[in-house]
Amino acid sequence: MFIGVSLARTDFHLSSFFRSLTQPSPLTGQRRIVEICVVNRDRETVKEVAERLTLAMSPQAAKAFRSGWKSIPTYAFESIDAFLNKAASSD
Repeated sequence: MFIGVSLARTDFHLSSFFRSLTQPSPLTGQRRIVEICVVNRDRETVKEVAERLTLAMSPQAAKAFRSGWKSIPTYAFESIDAFLNKAASSD
């Protein structure tokens, strides 16, 4: 979980971390299980935030994400409370 992350294109370390999460495991060759939760009060910018995140993914994952591939579930929440309530109810 990252709180208060702007997902700046210039954040090389964070981009590398996201790319590593979206690439197959070097040990098993299988895809990692990744879920994306965007928390943003302004619902009109949730898509913009998701696009910045997509730019930080590996090329294959970004292509799949943009084409609506369902293997990378993405959820949008308007508040931290809404996110935490959903997280608590899913346990």
